[in-house]
Amino acid sequence: KPCQSILAPAKALRRAAKSTRRSESVTSEIVQRAMSRAELDATNRTGLLRGGRAGTHYVSDAVNSTAGRAQQRLALPSPPEIRATLEVRRGTFSAPSTVAPYKLPNGTVLHGGGTERTAVGEVPVRILRVDEL
Repeated sequence: KPCQSILAPAKALRRAAKSTRRSESVTSEIVQRAMSRAELDATNRTGLLRGGRAGTHYVSDAVNSTAGRAQQRLALPSPPEIRATLEVRRGTFSAPSTVAPYKLPNGTVLHGGGTERTAVGEVPVRILRVDEL
């Protein structure tokens, strides 16, 4: 049936989203982060977001599925390689806020408009899923 073949990818995405949501608990929540493979390795090695690096940590409730779109919506200076779905302690990150535009050194403006949440300090994480962007 033609309609079913068109809707199949949407059904698969809904199923994946539901399975990820089910792993949330009263004490934890699910977030996503666009990152490089090197950052993923550091996070995996240490169990800490960004490998335990100091500074402000940024995540989103839902990162776009393509590198270009994630870069644009999150106003990232370079395209991300990976979208990681992470489990973190509930209340670690701020409430969502809208990403402001960012001007690259070459003059290109990334319009932002996505949502981001922030935290400072060491953030223990459990990697649930990794998607190539």
